[in-house]
Amino acid sequence: MNSNLTTWALPEGAIARLGLGSVRDTAFSPDGQYLAIGTNIGLWLYESQTLSPVALWDTERGQTENVIFSPDSRLIATQTFAENVKVWDTNTGVGIAVLEKEESQLLSNLRFSPDGQRVLAATNENVWKGRQLCPGKVYVWCAQTGKQINESEIHYAQEVGWRTAFSPDFTLLASTYCNRERDIQTSIVVWNIATGAQIACMPECPARVQSLCFSPCGKRLAVGGVQGTLHVWDWENERLESTAVYGQARVCLHHPPNGELLAAVISKDTVEVWNVTANQKLDTFAHRGERAFACFSENGTQIAVARSSEIRVWRKGGANAQPLSTVHGHLSTVDSLVFSADGKTLAAGMWWDNVLLWDVASRQAHRPDSEELPGRKQTVHPTASGKILTTYKDGDMLKTREVGNSEPLAEFDASQITFVPRHTALSSTGQRVARLDKEGNFHLWERTAEGTEKHILLRGNPRNPDKWAWSPHGLAFSPDGKRLVTIGRDRAVQLWDVNTSEEIAELPLTPPPARGTYRESDMGLAFSPRGDIIAGAQWGEIVLWEATDGKLLKTFPQPEGNQRPITLAFSPCGKYLVSGSWYQCGLKQMPIRLWEVATGENIATFHGHTTDVQCIAFSLDGTLMATGGHDGIILLWDVGTYMSVGEPSGRDFR
Repeated sequence: MNSNLTTWALPEGAIARLGLGSVRDTAFSPDGQYLAIGTNIGLWLYESQTLSPVALWDTERGQTENVIFSPDSRLIATQTFAENVKVWDTNTGVGIAVLEKEESQLLSNLRFSPDGQRVLAATNENVWKGRQLCPGKVYVWCAQTGKQINESEIHYAQEVGWRTAFSPDFTLLASTYCNRERDIQTSIVVWNIATGAQIACMPECPARVQSLCFSPCGKRLAVGGVQGTLHVWDWENERLESTAVYGQARVCLHHPPNGELLAAVISKDTVEVWNVTANQKLDTFAHRGERAFACFSENGTQIAVARSSEIRVWRKGGANAQPLSTVHGHLSTVDSLVFSADGKTLAAGMWWDNVLLWDVASRQAHRPDSEELPGRKQTVHPTASGKILTTYKDGDMLKTREVGNSEPLAEFDASQITFVPRHTALSSTGQRVARLDKEGNFHLWERTAEGTEKHILLRGNPRNPDKWAWSPHGLAFSPDGKRLVTIGRDRAVQLWDVNTSEEIAELPLTPPPARGTYRESDMGLAFSPRGDIIAGAQWGEIVLWEATDGKLLKTFPQPEGNQRPITLAFSPCGKYLVSGSWYQCGLKQMPIRLWEVATGENIATFHGHTTDVQCIAFSLDGTLMATGGHDGIILLWDVGTYMSVGEPSGRDFR
């Protein structure tokens, strides 16, 4: 990745951005000049032939999805997740309009009219206002002013699905109906937009629909599923014309102007490109990731197959054509970070991907030497010896290894346990691993000096066994590895003696008042470097406990707009605590706050992540801080000017 990109549209106070953000949507410009990539940090514009980035827009909120070009390629319309729809001038990067809509409405299938003067979109489902169920709508806006021109009511049944498609003349809307309890689509319905009336229903459809696509003549409707099924309907006569099955794969469809039906069939590790009309496979290429999706160029000669951290661009074969290119630099969720002992390298663990190493000085990324594992979620951990270890699940085995070495240091049998994803703690010696299961219990494995495996079950304290509370960052070892603090069901915080497997104390915590807000039960934990303080975060406050007996020491009430300070990390000297917030309705960027432990004073606040801050790490000298997020980026901050860095602090704050 070009190192200059690390400073494009950089948040105030940050010195570099590593990664280009998780991918949410892609679109080719009709003139073939650009590939637009909507990401969690904004809209990237790439030159189509070279796949070189030329612009980054809309970084104030990010979460950019539903990307579409106007037919003449002069405009781009984008939707920010659950928020605004904006229209951009492609040549200048200037936002020329914000489309008027109700704030709470989720839109699908954003489209320009053939003349490029209007933008259309449909709501995904009926909307509840108070106790009244209001119909779904199709909106039409002026692309230049954002003013609403028209709206039509669509009287969906209550269980309408997420997939929709407009007919080429924009007189019809197709939508999936689903059974929400079973999470499957049950039928495809076609509506007359002008009247809002249902005019056709196809009862037979794939269990889960990936894509809907009208033919250029508007008389046929193709439906692709996530389990390899393709149906083509004569919708006027409600007649199934053809069915094809491609195995366990996502089927993404496109009708170019010539009337052919094309399909990108995406399985776990390959993509097949099909001319469905001719029943001809055009190409096959390797690709990683089950969660991928595809977009086609208008003429069908290019396909971008994207997952959160990678985009592969396929071009229809020609004498001198390069059939396949890859866009690098986009990341999935970054949920663990560790600086090397010399501060020159930053290791990042990510969802659905292997470890990535960053050279801090050059901002360049590379995979570790001897990295031969398939892409899988790994968590990186620091050790007292200065090594960086990873933990990961491989089949029935829970493994640890040193970054850069594909041979595991330890392997633990976890075949009988169903884990809660992304909940792993590793002791600083690397000999003890702890994980949380879906029953609310904690499992501890130890590699003894004799090389044998020891498994210990620590039973949680579920006051309400029928209610599962998410417990992010719900496990933490003390620096000496002798104690473990956990968050279990129903928000019970427990301190354990690892050597005896006995509970030392249940840490006092006042439940916050129920607000009915999104995942308000989330919590976070961290030990201080000396191991004498435990910090816990919950809605509205940060709490400090005595790490030997669990006694409550201090509470830091959180300011408005920072009610979810879930991710915590102490500075190496222990004098400071950093909290990273998770998404809260109304926030555009999540606050990262630096607290003085002794006084509880918030001495600095940084903004830059557009959604949950998942992890925080300091360089050993405490001058450089790295934060990783659900948005798929790592931000580097120079925090030396805010902190008095020195020897670990004492306990004078009490």
